[in-house]
Amino acid sequence: MHDLHPFKYPGAFRAQFARLDRLYPGLEASKAARQPAPANLEIEQTGASASNLAEWNRRLHHLDSLISDWRIDGENVLFAPAAHSFVDALTAPIADVPGEVTYVAFEPSGLLSLGTQPRSQIDGCYIREIIVGGKFWAELTFTCAEPGWSTMDSCLFADAMKVGARFCVGHVPFDDSLDLQRAVKLFEGDRMIVSDPALGAALQTVTTYVASLYQTPSPAQHHLFGST
Repeated sequence: MHDLHPFKYPGAFRAQFARLDRLYPGLEASKAARQPAPANLEIEQTGASASNLAEWNRRLHHLDSLISDWRIDGENVLFAPAAHSFVDALTAPIADVPGEVTYVAFEPSGLLSLGTQPRSQIDGCYIREIIVGGKFWAELTFTCAEPGWSTMDSCLFADAMKVGARFCVGHVPFDDSLDLQRAVKLFEGDRMIVSDPALGAALQTVTTYVASLYQTPSPAQHHLFGST
């Protein structure tokens, strides 16, 4: 359970911040006093450009806010079955989503593996309802499992940001006519995810699973999502 993204993400960054505190005593105090950080802290940005850091920081802010809302909403977690086949069509367009921020965890599947990132795959999706232009949309945030999570307590801070920011976000309208190819183009974030066929498989997995919840809701599902 604690390997799931909503638990893994904050734990990994707590370990990273603990490492920084050990290496750079007084770092938190300098931030509070708005004093310059230790000069040797620049090594923590090795291998990352200013634009990289700004983009990762923007994405991490999205996750921080999303997980905060997820906690407030009750820390709802659901488990979607493994994807065994994939067709290039959105066979279950989004028509309804949970009222609370919910994390849908995926069973491991080769269809969700990233072709350009070894031993990495899309492992789940945060889903919530939003309003865009007066209409209901689903916000989907797909997360990634990768080897880098195991080194978060020892890697450079820039590398930790890169691992944490490896996800993508899309706003998908409640639209029966929406096809998969067009839906995938609504996502932005880590390039290795948005350009990989695994994103289409992940989108198909979560939309099919969520649709199944509303077709034959169990008493437990009524409790989580309300009646439909």
